[in-house]
Amino acid sequence: MEPSDPYTTALAIRQTHLPARRDSAYLVAGDGAVLPDRCVKCNAPGHHRQVYKFTWHKPWLFALAFANPIVYILIAPFLREKLFLELSLCQAHRSKRLRGWIILSLGVVLGPILLILGIREENALVVVGVLVFLVGLVVGLKYSSLIAPDLIQSGAGRFVGCGSEFLETLGNTDSTELRSET
Repeated sequence: MEPSDPYTTALAIRQTHLPARRDSAYLVAGDGAVLPDRCVKCNAPGHHRQVYKFTWHKPWLFALAFANPIVYILIAPFLREKLFLELSLCQAHRSKRLRGWIILSLGVVLGPILLILGIREENALVVVGVLVFLVGLVVGLKYSSLIAPDLIQSGAGRFVGCGSEFLETLGNTDSTELRSET
């Protein structure tokens, strides 16, 4: 099917598995794309291969999250776009990601426990609990992050966070089909 065909459905476009390519500092890939068997962070040989689901919605919805979180929780799932990529990580980046998830989990669980204990005992554990929660959240999210969608539309996505060595091995293009509409 030709993409210029007006009767081409979004599902048919997604099934064409657009090849992954570089667009300046971005990775551009179609839904279901299988990336090369190299780490997306450092371009070392991949030791862990997995299919990841990425979701994205327009940035203005985050303003709704601050204005009314309940409405955001109800509306955002219906306005988001999703895309699946199969990619690889080297052992070092997989371990770093796992450590990030552990730090995040410990901070989110232990922080509130210490906060509650500090309130009950009226001592400095309140401050420690808040610090553990915030440090766990920030450090955990930083180290557990993989790559992130900058834009997903029409069955293709533009991603940030790939290493420059990995991106240099992909075909280069000036992507005109993915332009932000914010």
